[in-house]
Amino acid sequence: MIKVVCVCRRTVRPGGTAVIAKTSVRAAFAFAASVVMLGTGVTSAQAAPSAEVCVAAHVAGVGDQDGVCNSYDMERVAGTTGQNRAIEGMWIMAHGFNGQLCVEVHIRNRGWIKEKCANQGSYMFVGTTGQNAPLEAIRVRMTSGLSVQGNAHVQGFGWQGWVRGDYIQIGTEGEARNLEAVKIRPA
Repeated sequence: MIKVVCVCRRTVRPGGTAVIAKTSVRAAFAFAASVVMLGTGVTSAQAAPSAEVCVAAHVAGVGDQDGVCNSYDMERVAGTTGQNRAIEGMWIMAHGFNGQLCVEVHIRNRGWIKEKCANQGSYMFVGTTGQNAPLEAIRVRMTSGLSVQGNAHVQGFGWQGWVRGDYIQIGTEGEARNLEAVKIRPA
C-alpha cells in the first residue's frame, strides 16, 4: 500500500524561482488513485478495471485522514476504531463505472442532510468540520445500477455487519451513537 502524504506541484516563476505548491484534496485523491499500483509490477491497465469507492474521513480531534479506496474485494477502513472518535464529515468519490454516487448523512441534533451526488471520478464533501457535530448514519447509492455495500463501526456497538443493496443505510439514528469508522465498496 502506498500512502500519499503530500501531492505537490513544482512550478518555475519568471526569473527561475522554483515554487512547490500543494494541490487540492481532489487532485491529490485523483493522483493517489492513479498510482496505487506504482512499484508493484502491475500496470495501470491491469489495476483499473474494477469500480471503487474512496473515502477520506474527517475525524474529531484528528482532522482529515488519508483516503482509502475499496473495490469489490477490499475492506479498507476510513475513520478510527477503539479511540472513541466520531467521523464529522468525509470526502467521498467513486470511479470505474458510469453514473453518480449519491450520499446523505445524518448529523446529531440536525437530522438527515440533503443528499449530494457527484459524477464518477469527482469528490464531494458531506458532513461538517470543527463544529462538534458527529455523523450518526450515512445513506449511499449509485445511479449506474451497481449495488453498494457498507459496514459501520458505531460507538458502544462496534461493527454492525455488511449491508448490501441499491440504496443502503449504515450507522444509527436517534440513539446518539457516533459513526466512528466506515467501509464502503461497490457490490
